[in-house]
Amino acid sequence: MLVALNEEKERVLATTALRKTQYFCPVCGKQVILKRGLKVISHFAHKHLAEQKCFNNESIKHYKSKLILAQMIQQQGCKVEIEPFLKEIKQIPDILINNKYVIELQYSPIPYKQILQRTEGLKKMGYKVSWLLNDVDYCHNKVKFNHFQSMFINPITRKLHTFNLEKKQIIMFQQIQYLGGHKYVAEKKECQN
Repeated sequence: MLVALNEEKERVLATTALRKTQYFCPVCGKQVILKRGLKVISHFAHKHLAEQKCFNNESIKHYKSKLILAQMIQQQGCKVEIEPFLKEIKQIPDILINNKYVIELQYSPIPYKQILQRTEGLKKMGYKVSWLLNDVDYCHNKVKFNHFQSMFINPITRKLHTFNLEKKQIIMFQQIQYLGGHKYVAEKKECQN
């Protein structure tokens, strides 16, 4: 997790956390430890493996993407919260913007039912939800989406969004048309920072 609570119950980002301070999980309240090193991005972890059910194990790329994306959005003058715990629905979205919009980064496959449940829970709370996937290869208006990625194509707008961590860019694929197998034709638009 990138955010924990200090002893005063204030949210603290792992990148700004102090080493000698105690921190607690915003979900279960158990003590967490700050992990910071040369090979890992700063984050908090539960002291005991049995307590890790509060947060899914996320990749370093996922953590970095969350931080970079939040910084990009903040630079646009928006209020950004990383990993806020929404008690009413017991969910932790990746990024909350201006208390209205949620961005979920999904880099690894999960059941479609889980995506729908998470989206519906957030929508019931009044949030507009956008899912960003790991960026994909694109060449001459052709793109390959695996089965999991293809589930995120909006059936009405025919759009899908990805995030390229290296370029620090949101990419929108639009006018997506199925060709067969995993092949699609689409127009690629790099969204401005």
